[in-house]
Amino acid sequence: MKHLSFLTLYIVCLCILPTSNATLGLAVDESDAWKYLYLLCFCGLILIPILAVFFVLKSRHMALEYQERLQKKLNISLIILVVLMLLAELSLMPSTNIRVDLLLVIPALVLHGITFFMFTFNIKSISKADDKTSRK
Repeated sequence: MKHLSFLTLYIVCLCILPTSNATLGLAVDESDAWKYLYLLCFCGLILIPILAVFFVLKSRHMALEYQERLQKKLNISLIILVVLMLLAELSLMPSTNIRVDLLLVIPALVLHGITFFMFTFNIKSISKADDKTSRK
């Protein structure tokens, strides 16, 4: 149920955020400090999925406790991605070329989502197999 709520939040934010700049956008002028916030959010949106894939691949041969801790951190990173998406959408400049943003951010978000769900189902199958062997 917890993972379903994360998925619902993720999908709702992916649907709502692209349209939020038209009504909530705060960046009006190029001299505002919002462009630096956008740069930081953009870098975070690209780096977090890459780091998630790196740590998931690294954890394949680790203990189950490490993988469960990593699962909690992946849950938090999913929430952080949603917040960074919101801040990036709110800080877009009128002259920003959003095609480059979309060509880089959307594949990174899809990669993070796939990594999150594959790792979640892998942890569940490992823990179920571990429970079955401990009962015997």
